[in-house]
Amino acid sequence: AAMETFVRELLPPGKVGETELRNKLTGKVLLLENPVRLPSFAKAHDRRLKRQNLSTRPIGSREAKARGLYDIPPDACQYKIFEPLASQFQIYGERALKNAKGKSVSLVAAKLDLTGCVIKVIKSNCPTIVGLSGIVLKNTRNTYRIITKENQLKVIPKNCCTINFQLGGHNVNLEPT
Repeated sequence: AAMETFVRELLPPGKVGETELRNKLTGKVLLLENPVRLPSFAKAHDRRLKRQNLSTRPIGSREAKARGLYDIPPDACQYKIFEPLASQFQIYGERALKNAKGKSVSLVAAKLDLTGCVIKVIKSNCPTIVGLSGIVLKNTRNTYRIITKENQLKVIPKNCCTINFQLGGHNVNLEPT
């Protein structure tokens, strides 16, 4: 009640003051002292920190790699876990061949994402990787990362290896580019 009389004394007398009080001030929080304001650079810094913490922005490949998002946990390095991925690749490859409409199998295969494909190295400059086979877990610009039936992760360079795989009943060889 004391606050209301104080505010009424500040408003102009008469009907105008009453309507102002009723429309603009009733049910509102009224601050009587000025809060301490931060300098503008501190506000900007606080906003930037808040954005970084609450951000849903996409992260780049460097940040993803630094966070370990590309790493496969050791307990997940099992061939049998990724066998369903290989069957999904076969479905994907067959659909791609159906949609190709007269294009050769090798042209279709060259444009496919081979993640999930069971590949075998048939020719290479490096004799230690000839004969390696497994499911492609990651297909980068220069390498394939595969998991073998012995549950080992191997990296196969693309620039020196010819790989073989099945695509819709066709035997496909991809030569290095």
